[in-house]
Amino acid sequence: EEMIAHVGDFGLAKLLFKSSWNKHTSIALKGSIGYIPPEYGSGVNVSILGDVYSFGIMLLELFTGRRPTDEIFKDGLNIHQYVKSHLPRCVTEIADASLLLAYEEHNIYEDNASDLEEKAILQDDEYISKLNTSTIIQECLISIMKIGLLCSSSSPRDRMPISIALKEIHTIKNLFLESKRINNSTDRSDGIS
Repeated sequence: EEMIAHVGDFGLAKLLFKSSWNKHTSIALKGSIGYIPPEYGSGVNVSILGDVYSFGIMLLELFTGRRPTDEIFKDGLNIHQYVKSHLPRCVTEIADASLLLAYEEHNIYEDNASDLEEKAILQDDEYISKLNTSTIIQECLISIMKIGLLCSSSSPRDRMPISIALKEIHTIKNLFLESKRINNSTDRSDGIS
């Protein structure tokens, strides 16, 4: 809101590993509230998997527009559970409205949600060309939020490796850009009659 960066403490695992090479555990939790992995509260050593957790939470925050400390998260509800309970059918209800404003002229709710369940990440050009923009946006949001969920799993061993998360994010970005290219070329050819 006030243009103050709040991501400066992400990636602490490597720094803490190097500085505490021969120490067992740290007594104080390091990191921002809401981004600290659950295992750090029980004395587990700082690890790169903790950074993956923080990345997943940040991804969910970015695409929902809600901080992990938002006032709606109480009575045991957290951003991870919130997103998980709304996917895939209600993705547009939890997505940050500013992400959808650019595509307001498209009716986001006209598409069949059951199709979205079956395909989280699309790669087939023929299929892409048959989809409208709002469906592509929904599919990309679902896929990104699924990555956020996998990265922010409460169990470190269930977290998606960051290299795979990055690869998936690039795939989603390329899908989105390709769908825009296909839709733009279709729109131009429709105008040439």
